[in-house]
Amino acid sequence: GFTGKSVMEIVFLLILLGASVVFLGETYRYEVPSYDTSGGPAMFPRYVLIILCAAIILLLIQLIVKKQGKTFVFGELFRNERGVFLAALLMYVLLLNPVGFLASTIVFLLFTVNYLSRQYNGSLGSFKNTAVRSSICVLTAVGVNYLFGNVFRIMLPTGRMFW
Repeated sequence: GFTGKSVMEIVFLLILLGASVVFLGETYRYEVPSYDTSGGPAMFPRYVLIILCAAIILLLIQLIVKKQGKTFVFGELFRNERGVFLAALLMYVLLLNPVGFLASTIVFLLFTVNYLSRQYNGSLGSFKNTAVRSSICVLTAVGVNYLFGNVFRIMLPTGRMFW
């Protein structure tokens, strides 16, 4: 049978699935101008939420079929590297409007990639490795900014802080 902890995990996943479905429904409330051929501002979040819902459903099926779960402790989500990553992600979201997409994304990527590299390798590595890793972070942020802003014509937050 199910243990109390696997029931907690199933309940948590069901709550997460419910929230994802609500957010998915919200993406259909955005009006898309007739001249917009990109699918509108909600297209990308819609795809992400559909993938998230599918992953949650697959995980639920896996848990129910196995009828045995690993120990699920909600607090584990906020410890060690996961906790630092979640805190960085929260700061990223909070800084998007005041600082802008590009600057926030560069800072977020630089921090998380270098932090996780240091955690898993024991150090940041040589100056060359750190410079290459950091350059890739900056180029990725600039590339995503260009792709969504110029190619897909999706308005990204430009920031209010520096204007």
